[in-house]
Amino acid sequence: MRTPLIPRRLLPVVQVERDVLLNGELTPAARLLYVTLLADDSDLHTAARLAGFTATADMAPYLVELAEAGLVNIPEPPTDDTAPASVRRPEPDTAAEPATHDCVSCRDCGACSCDYLKGQCRVCSEIQRARRTAEEDIARWRFQVEEGRPYATGKNGNRLHRWNCQTLPTVEQSLELLEREIEAARRNGYTPGVFWQRLPQLHTAEELRKRPSRRRHCALCGPDPL
Repeated sequence: MRTPLIPRRLLPVVQVERDVLLNGELTPAARLLYVTLLADDSDLHTAARLAGFTATADMAPYLVELAEAGLVNIPEPPTDDTAPASVRRPEPDTAAEPATHDCVSCRDCGACSCDYLKGQCRVCSEIQRARRTAEEDIARWRFQVEEGRPYATGKNGNRLHRWNCQTLPTVEQSLELLEREIEAARRNGYTPGVFWQRLPQLHTAEELRKRPSRRRHCALCGPDPL
């Protein structure tokens, strides 16, 4: 009857001491056997197969080699019906310490920024991007208004409006929506993001005549025919 190794709860990670793995005095087969036993020492026959041995008895010289190195304990010379009593495992204090670092706070809100840009968290980065987009879009829209462009196209560009049509977003409405999205992003941690609702593009009649299209005219504001 086979004597099983001491049962242990299998862990998803196997830790091997570097000195053991790089020990040139151990044969490669012995080192492979030791790592295999560390992963699962509950069945010696399975360990033999995984380590490339055709029979359990073929492991005998390598078990003796490991025992002489103090890596396994074998109370008697191993045969096909015996197994090591125990396998020496790395001590807890020899395990690798988890990597640590000094947290870099976000310069805008003070939260941790280490999982995004050092010095700026993802939320503040997206807020900054959205505010920059808003500034550029508002400046473009106001410039087009000052030029006296009377026609506007909305988000999809398939309907023609007067520049001040009530169905189109205004600067105030877009800014109010942006602030709500910023508040939600700070509260929820970015999800689902921060976006600027773009203002309509304004056009002159000459521009539109050069690019004829099948745009429908808004029934609410009734832009002048081209």
